[in-house]
Amino acid sequence: TPADLRRIVGRCLEKDPDARYASATELWKDLADLKSRLARRRIFTSSLRKPRFAIPAVFVLAAVVTVIGLLWVRNSRIHWARTVALPEIGRLTREQRPCAALRLIQQAERYLPGDQELERFRQRFTARLTVRTDPPGADFFVRDYLDVSEHAEWMHMGRTPLESVAVPASLVPHRITKTGFETLEGTIGMREGLRGAEVREFTLALEGTSPPGMIRLPAQAPNMVTLVLAHPTRILKLDAFWLDKYEVTNRQFMKFVDQGGYEKREYWKHPFIKDGRVVTWDEAMAGFVDATGRPGPATWTSGTYPKDQGDFPVGGVSWHEAAAYAEFEGKSLPTVHHWRSAAGLGTHAGILQVSNYFGNGPARVGSHRGLSPHGNYDMAGNVREWCWNRAGEERYALGGAWSDPSYTFYCPETRPPMDRSPGNGFRCARYDSPPSGQLTGPVPLLIRDRRGDKPAINSVFEVYRAIHQYDRGDLKPAIEMRDDSHPDWRLEKVSFQAAYADERVNALLYLPKHASPPYQIVVYFPGAYCLDVRTRPPAELPRIEHIPRYGRALMYPTYKGTFDRSFGGTFEALRRQPNVWREMALQWASDLGRSLDYLETRADIDAGGMAYLGNSMGAVEGPRFMALNPRLRVGILLYAGCWERGWPPSAVDPFHFAPRVKAPILMVNGKDDFIFPLATSQRPLFQLLGTPENNKRHLVVDGGHAPLDEEIILEMLGWLDRHLGPVNSLRREVAR
Repeated sequence: TPADLRRIVGRCLEKDPDARYASATELWKDLADLKSRLARRRIFTSSLRKPRFAIPAVFVLAAVVTVIGLLWVRNSRIHWARTVALPEIGRLTREQRPCAALRLIQQAERYLPGDQELERFRQRFTARLTVRTDPPGADFFVRDYLDVSEHAEWMHMGRTPLESVAVPASLVPHRITKTGFETLEGTIGMREGLRGAEVREFTLALEGTSPPGMIRLPAQAPNMVTLVLAHPTRILKLDAFWLDKYEVTNRQFMKFVDQGGYEKREYWKHPFIKDGRVVTWDEAMAGFVDATGRPGPATWTSGTYPKDQGDFPVGGVSWHEAAAYAEFEGKSLPTVHHWRSAAGLGTHAGILQVSNYFGNGPARVGSHRGLSPHGNYDMAGNVREWCWNRAGEERYALGGAWSDPSYTFYCPETRPPMDRSPGNGFRCARYDSPPSGQLTGPVPLLIRDRRGDKPAINSVFEVYRAIHQYDRGDLKPAIEMRDDSHPDWRLEKVSFQAAYADERVNALLYLPKHASPPYQIVVYFPGAYCLDVRTRPPAELPRIEHIPRYGRALMYPTYKGTFDRSFGGTFEALRRQPNVWREMALQWASDLGRSLDYLETRADIDAGGMAYLGNSMGAVEGPRFMALNPRLRVGILLYAGCWERGWPPSAVDPFHFAPRVKAPILMVNGKDDFIFPLATSQRPLFQLLGTPENNKRHLVVDGGHAPLDEEIILEMLGWLDRHLGPVNSLRREVAR
């Protein structure tokens, strides 16, 4: 029964007469209207049953539904692009994941064509690359450098030849594959703002034609001797050569041992010199033994390597052992020039963040994903690598080890050729023809020698001091995070207004649990690695944790240009930009000053008990900060020395500030420091310090740059006790 008919009948049956129809005429009218509507509905329904009407109606209905659906999908995708994709692109670029950001940019552009914000992202974070291979038809992939997972996603860019494709404007790892040919890996340093596309050409090798485990590096004529090597403008031409993809492993070195490598004199072609005298074959072999007296690396026992470490790099070998193994394999140790060419020192910022530095030991080769331009792994960190060339009576060991700070990647180190430290390893090279004497000859280090230099006179120094002045202003302090989980300290992340522009300084503040406020406090400045990486290395904490553990607070500001306040520079790049360095150095001083301003506002900090702790670069810069801030009552300079003559710009050169330091200073150095030599860099700085003789001490310990052991830690704590007084709690003795 039609619903309208049920309504009419229901009205007729209402109990209340006033609710019924008033007349039969009114009832007839409603019935007639209902009958007319039902007749029209029957005609429409019967028409729809006829194909000539039904089929078009279905299509029309489907079209309407489709259009509505497409409009909904389009609007939802536009909404997603604006509200989800754009913020995510910004986050990915900040986290240095440019490939993931590029994928989102390309996806969002389909829904927001011509969008100005997307275009700004593209202009700022992408560049153009042309890729050609011989033969063509190879698949070209890129990925994010900082994606260190084993299943890192490779982004397929197309098949060669590729013309002017968009790639991230950053250090981009690439992979080139083609059936029947060996896979090529490497990195390309792309920059935004280039006019046109950068062109890269690659030659693919037939599968199985390359020496096992080696990478072919093309001929080059780069500037090989940079930063702290001598002759910084010298150009050396390199022919194409082969270099091991990975460092020599324990398993590989075991073949040398098993086949009598330590007994066959034909592999040992160089005189043994120890402590300035020639050592006989028998004496040398007596020293080339493991912990149990068997022939082998110093890190082995009972004639073999540690269990499950066959694929770890061999360590604890002298230069002579490395050279003998290379002879055994029909190879050679690479020259300094070939090694530095392969390492790609100009594009190292990314590699330092994914390599094995500040670690607890070596790692399986290739596991840290630190990739060099032509496909070699672990040239940064893991083990330092012996090279062919001499510097005086020592030999180069490049790249730094797992226990070293990351700047040892680009600061060359030399060691006695008989040295068998656990971090000493190597990789081998193979040349089509022997390299020239110009390449294999001695390469002297650039010696930092400030002996005889004179600091600025008072009138000039007052100009330098004035340049460092800053306006204090409102700090607008904030505590952004608290963490009470550690048994020895409470961690706060604080921030306050910088003295320049509209920026904020953030800092980590470690407050000791084994002392009572107000706390004495030590303000820390790290080494040069802070300019190269974007996050604080976790393994750095053990170098400074003794401060809060034994009762003093520790403040670790993020200075301008360092860590997540980086503006894209690296230590090596900034060294070539003196004006940028000067401006940054001035901002460091004001950041430190603002940090002290902030500490003075806190009731739980003893403003009369503030000290400075500088590590490496932070120690070199320490005299400048101490001279500018009399509020720092004590200074500890770990591994300090003088910058070389002419660097940095005079207004920020700590050399001119050292005589104006009056606070007690403890200066700690390794006697074999290769960055700041004892006679020419350490002692001139120490002697220049204006601190009275009875209040300054130069502690020289065994080792090179940046040693740290219990002796040094106890000296530091004792120095603070002597010049700041004991902390406000007896519980520190319990902690000890």
